[in-house]
Parts: sequence; structure tokens; C-alpha cells
Amino acid sequence: MKILVVDDHEENRRFISILLTGRGHSAVTAVDGEDGLQKLQSAGFDLIISDILMPIMDGFRFIEHVRANNRWRNIPFAFFTGTYLDNKDEELAYMLGADAFLRKPIDPEELVRNLEELGGRKRSARDKAKSGTDSEKPLRLYNESMVHKLEKKMADLEKEIAQRKQAQEALRTSEEKYRLLVNGASETILVSQDGLVKFVNPKAAEVAGYELDEFIGMPLSRLVHPDDLPDVMERYFQRLKGEHVTGGNTFRVIARDGSIKWQQINAVVIDWEGKPATLNFITDVTARKKAEDELRQALDTVNMTLDGTINALALMSELRDPYTAGHQRMVAEVSVAIAEEMQLSKDQIKGLRVAGLLHDVGKMYVPAEILSKPGKLTELEMGIVRTHAEASYEIVRTIIFPWPVGTIVRQHHERMNGSGYPLGLKEEDILLESRILAVADVVEAMVSHRPYRPALGLDMALEEIMRGRGTLFDARTVDACMTLFREKGYRFSD
Repeated sequence: MKILVVDDHEENRRFISILLTGRGHSAVTAVDGEDGLQKLQSAGFDLIISDILMPIMDGFRFIEHVRANNRWRNIPFAFFTGTYLDNKDEELAYMLGADAFLRKPIDPEELVRNLEELGGRKRSARDKAKSGTDSEKPLRLYNESMVHKLEKKMADLEKEIAQRKQAQEALRTSEEKYRLLVNGASETILVSQDGLVKFVNPKAAEVAGYELDEFIGMPLSRLVHPDDLPDVMERYFQRLKGEHVTGGNTFRVIARDGSIKWQQINAVVIDWEGKPATLNFITDVTARKKAEDELRQALDTVNMTLDGTINALALMSELRDPYTAGHQRMVAEVSVAIAEEMQLSKDQIKGLRVAGLLHDVGKMYVPAEILSKPGKLTELEMGIVRTHAEASYEIVRTIIFPWPVGTIVRQHHERMNGSGYPLGLKEEDILLESRILAVADVVEAMVSHRPYRPALGLDMALEEIMRGRGTLFDARTVDACMTLFREKGYRFSD
């Protein structure tokens, strides 16, 4: 038999192909439903086996296309899946025309036996009739199934984010404990007078590598790094003059072997053999400095990973709506530019950027055929689309951010006069970040192509927000947006 194997996981495709070719069958593989339709163009397939949850085109959409095509509708079709299974998946599979629903894990011999049995029989008229159903129930089951699977996948992503945050917290705790150990360790005690060392304790020998008697009479310039010496000596003379000098300053010491040791100093003025001197308590913080650099690098890595997760969530929603690919990124960029023009704090701008990247993530819950519909949406379809703001909030609110990202996302379709959704909020009840996001969202949407209309251009977009200034859109935000585009020549990035 010539068998088409459709699965987005390479190891699964390889496993099934090895099983089938080992029994003398020919296996052709595809990475998703869309790829599968391309492979079906070559004639002669005796059986199709497909996973359900795949990018681009999932298994349920794939079988709909297969059963709708007169050339392929009689090819036996089996689902073989095990990821994020829902109780209604099997029912939906058979309603769409599947001939078998095989669950992972399964004994390899049993899998091959089932497939050979399925490939060896003709599809009955009853099977064909079953695959031709056009009721609303399959669509409802499909939407419920996809929502269930996406929720599970989102839960997995949230768990991964939580684990990374936990690792970050563990690293921070480890650093705090280390600092306590350093601060509790023995300190170098050094007396300096007239720029010379007069007394040191054994800790100084451990740090710098000199014998104790070698320190006596040694110029500070021999110990202190040349780049740090002017500052160290300035503070030394300020103390001797009775001026207030902040303690805890750090500097570098050049050890006997040429290595650099970071030190932290606190000092007081004393009388030493009848002359003013400074008593210095010096802590070796070389290890702490190194740990701080490593921690900074580790935090940068964690932040990059978190950014990657945010971008992945944004991409998941845009994959459902190819006509708005990049929309969230561009809305985030414009929102940040407006916020900077309005002189919001750096912290607010960071939160706004994240909200912009995730504001439409709830569109994963909206059927793809509605998102990409070329004509005008019905009232029912518009109602479904409007649920994305609340759905975005439900997804984002479970992720711990230092900013109110969930609330910003939820309110980005609210309007100043209360005509927006989902809560019908007015004026100051709407977060400022949400008001900025609303303006950026409208401008970007109007200058971009959509399935139901061509791009309308920047001039028309700016006219639209000016018409709604103070009624639909926040006046201060509109003014900042107009300044950006009209006076400062701001343009969308490619």
C-alpha cells in the first residue's frame, strides 16, 4: 500500500514510516494538513494516517478538505493521536469522515495490523454519507476541541514560564546567601599614614599574597590599581581633613602575583603614634563582583527567554490569522512611541510593550475561517470576534508580570464614551496604557491590508482617530500620535 503519514513531529513520522516500510508498504510523509494536501496531488494513495493538533492546518481541517475532494474522498482515513486529547475528539473525527481513531500509545504490531485492515477495505456508502454531514455540531465540537487543546498548551507554556521564574528566584537567593557569607568573613584591617602602610592583619597577606613584614612601609600606590588610585587617595585626604566620606567604596588591589582583587573599604580617622592616620576595614569582594557579573548575564538570559515566550504566544495567535501577521509587534512599537511622546515612565512603557505584543492572543479562540473571511462579518461572527479581548485577558492574567498586562489587554477595545467592549468602561476608568493601545491598534489596522479590504493608508487612519478624539479615543493620546506622524515623521518599521 501507498500510505500518507501526516504529523508535525519528525520522530512520529519516522517511527510510523519505519513500521510501514518494514512490512513492505510505501510511506510518504507530510508535516501538517496543508503539506498533506500537496502530497495528495500525486495519485495512488491507499490510506491516510494523520495527527490532530498541528500548525498551519490541523487534522480536522485536513480531513474536511480530503472528504470534500472527489479524487480523495474514498481514501480510508485514520487519526493516530495522543496529545491534548479531548473526550469529544473521537466523536468529531467520525462525524468528519474518519474511518478509524487510534490512540497513542499503541503496540506497533497492533497499529500496523489496524492500518493494513483499514487500507484493505473499501469505504462504504454509509461512511461516505457520514463524511458529508453539514450540521453545526461538527463546527461546535471542533471549536470546543481546539479551545481545549490550546488551553492545555497554554497551561504547559505557563508552567514553563513559572519554572523559569523559580530558577531565577533560586539564583537570586543563592546570591543573597553568598553575600551574607562574604560580609561575615574576616576583614583586612589596615592602618595607613602619609600614604604608607603602617599596620595590617593576616587577612591582608591572604588577599594580596605578601608577607606581613613586607607590607610595613609599602606605598599605597604599589597596592592600589593605577586607575583607582586617584579616587582612593582623594578620599584618604578628605577623611584626614575631617570631611564626610561615604563608606563602602570599592577599588582594585594588584596582588603579588599580578592578579586583580576587588576590595570594599570603610574607614575612620585615628591617631597613630601621635599623628593622624586612617583605620581601614577592607573586605575582599572579588568573588562577589564576579558573581554579580554572572548574575547579570543570567538575568539577561532569563529575560531573553521570557521575551521569547511572549513572542511565541503572539505568534500562535497570528498563525491563526495570517492577514494580521506582525500586527501585534507593530502595535507594540507604535504604542511605545506614543508613550514616550507622552513621557510615561520607563516601567509603564515596558508593561505597555508587553501588552501590545499580547493584546490579540485571544484570537486563538476565534475560528480561523472567521478571522480570514473576505467579506463583511455577520452580527454573530462579530460577537465571536469581540470575545478575543476577554479571552486575551484570561490567558495573560495567569502570567505573573510586574505590570497590569492582563487589564491593559482586556481594555484595549474600550472607548472614552463607553461604547467599547467588553466592559463598556468610560474615560478615566480605562487605564492610560489601554487608551494608548486602542489608538495604536486602530492606526496600524487601517494602514495594513485585511482580507475584507485593502490598506486604507496613514492619512485616513489619522483622520479616523481625529474624528474620535475625546469621544472614542483619549484626546491626549491622539495628540501625541498626531505629533509623532505629522511633525516628527514617525513611520512603521518594515
